[in-house]
Amino acid sequence: MVKRLITQTIWLVVLMALWLPAHAGELAAVPDRTSLYEGDVLTLTVKGSTEIDLDLSDIFNFDVSSLPSPDIEKVSPDFDILSRNQLHNIHAVNGNMVGEITWTYELAPKSTGELTIPALTFKDSVSKPVTIEVKKGNPPDQADTNRDSFIELTADKSDVYVQEQLILTVRLFFRGNLIRGELSEPEHPNAIIEPLGKQREFSSDRDGVRYRVVERRYALFPQKPGPLNLPTIRFEGQARDTNGSLKFLRDSEALFEVPVKPIPAQFSGSTWLPATNLTLAEAGMPPTLNLKTGDNLTRTLSLQATGLPSEALPPLPENVPDGLRSYPEEPKRDTSVGADGLTSTLTQTRALVPVKAGKLTLPAIRIPWWDTDSDSEKVAVIPAQTLNVALAESATESATESATESAIEGATAPATAPLGNPATPPGTDSNASASGTRNPVNSSRFWQWVSLTLAGIWGLEYGF
Repeated sequence: MVKRLITQTIWLVVLMALWLPAHAGELAAVPDRTSLYEGDVLTLTVKGSTEIDLDLSDIFNFDVSSLPSPDIEKVSPDFDILSRNQLHNIHAVNGNMVGEITWTYELAPKSTGELTIPALTFKDSVSKPVTIEVKKGNPPDQADTNRDSFIELTADKSDVYVQEQLILTVRLFFRGNLIRGELSEPEHPNAIIEPLGKQREFSSDRDGVRYRVVERRYALFPQKPGPLNLPTIRFEGQARDTNGSLKFLRDSEALFEVPVKPIPAQFSGSTWLPATNLTLAEAGMPPTLNLKTGDNLTRTLSLQATGLPSEALPPLPENVPDGLRSYPEEPKRDTSVGADGLTSTLTQTRALVPVKAGKLTLPAIRIPWWDTDSDSEKVAVIPAQTLNVALAESATESATESATESAIEGATAPATAPLGNPATPPGTDSNASASGTRNPVNSSRFWQWVSLTLAGIWGLEYGF
């Protein structure tokens, strides 16, 4: 009984659909408004129809994704497509299955002024172009407290020197449960931009309205003098309000123009270092500066700057005098993030070994830098230092032993005659005999004869 009723209902729907007129060939593109502000979202409704190759056996297995759609991508130069929805209605016209389709698009304007939704094409149908007026700013009756989302941009300085740190803070305020969102990053071809840590998320009250806040901080280092204009920071997202309704969130904000000043003519350094603080320190030097030859001294120099990346710190000059050998290690660069932005450190370590006794002077190290707080040049200095190097005791003993050995070798040198110069025979006058020194070779032979004579006498007494 129920099955027969369902079948009759389906046939009734089909027969009623036969009476509906066909609108194939028509395509209508209708926006919900033709004038809006840059932070608003436009709803575009497009309606069209097409014949569908479909029989009744496939009516319950029909795949809506197989339906074609208009070339909506043609709006991309002027609009961002935030969402797409599609509804369809299938009916029979003159024995043919016709699908009437409605597409709904949420569009966000990319710029202000007169924008155009171009003619869209669907099958053989073409819609008419539509002109949209996009105004700057927000509606007069829509203050920040009445908006679902808005962006705040702040900078810690109104102007900077070239390569000086500028801290940019981006805050996104929104209401509702955020489902998705995209907040653009600052960028500029003539600036180095470094994020300062991870983003913060917290709540804040504005005129009695509770907002969720996403905060991001960046360190900007302009590389060229002149006006700095950052591209607009944009946000697009979706959120559900307290009633569970889905709404689009969209906003944009531009930073004010920041003048970038050139390097001051009075700066005396070879490397431009604009910072809020810069220090130069050393470690490893002996308190009395007294050393001995062969001692191993490890000297560490550290250059630390607040408001500069580590790559901007120059190698530290370290000229060593003659008599002092230097063995440098690979320099180390570190950068940390704090409330004042970037703090960078360059560390250079060298092993110094004195090889010569005397006074050895390490020259002074001077690093000129520009104090951006006082707008003046300052110099970080490590004064010159003189090392008092004495000859090591081991070196003195070695020298004494070498002198003694040389004297002994000189005294015994005639004991071994060189090749081609035989020893002087007995009875011959020589330098050795003239000096009163007995020839060691003749003395040895004398005692050999004495020993043989005594042995012979001893043998005769005992009958050998």
